[in-house]
Amino acid sequence: MTAVVVHHYRRRLSLADGERRYDALEKRLAARPTIGVPTVTLDAERDPFTAPGGGTSYRDRFTGLYAHRTLPGIGHNVPRRRRLRAGRRRRRPPLRLAAEMVTGQNGDVNLDHVFVCGNPALDFAATLRARRSVRFEMFVTPERLNAWYVESGLVDAVSPGQEADIERARAVREAVYQLVTARRLGEEYDGASLTVVNNAARTSPAVPQLTPSGRWTQATPDEALSLVARHAVELLSGPDVPLLKECGNPECTRTYIDRSRGMRRQWCGMDSCGNKIKAAAYRARKRTATDTSRRRTS
Repeated sequence: MTAVVVHHYRRRLSLADGERRYDALEKRLAARPTIGVPTVTLDAERDPFTAPGGGTSYRDRFTGLYAHRTLPGIGHNVPRRRRLRAGRRRRRPPLRLAAEMVTGQNGDVNLDHVFVCGNPALDFAATLRARRSVRFEMFVTPERLNAWYVESGLVDAVSPGQEADIERARAVREAVYQLVTARRLGEEYDGASLTVVNNAARTSPAVPQLTPSGRWTQATPDEALSLVARHAVELLSGPDVPLLKECGNPECTRTYIDRSRGMRRQWCGMDSCGNKIKAAAYRARKRTATDTSRRRTS
């Protein structure tokens, strides 16, 4: 083990060669690519080499579901210190990421696109989930973006996209979100957001074609994005503006159209938020009742 550690530091100081079979991977990592998979990063509280800021120095490299944990009382050699403490520390529950609305019923990260807002532009704006906390990005690859276009029903197929298509889609999405939020709150529109959405809407949209099996719409990424922008224009200039509401789940930032009688709808969707909030409230009441019962018996 000592030899491995010494060689590791010699390699980091360019005093020894590494495994050549990993050269390509090292080059990719040296470019500091963004990481889209769900990630938990760990720092040791007493490690002198830990960067200050609780993970903020590298937070922008993770675009998916993310959480950072600082291990209290631990020094540089985390595995060894954890083993030494295991015998005298009570077992802790597993780490739980914020915003359960980005997970499924079994706790796995929910990577399915969700369409519960009542308008494609609103569903598009909701693809950055939990904006106020973990900021879970759904558009991490061109394939994921194109899958949204198809699953939304706007088009039937999209030609392969590039990273630039993701950047344009995210820019339009954030502009749509800003405009929808301003309209919902009765505030002035942001001029830059108006420009982004209007420019996207000016692009010629995909044209449906009649085939022997029915209607078929093939689009490029820009044509599909134009359809989203046009839906946003129609929504924000139409009769549904007074029906815009934000989900009652404080961790959720979806805006939806409330067409319920008396506008009594609280959640963007029962499966995505309503059931989880109700289950959390039930567990809280149960814990309170249990604690009260224990105090009485003691």
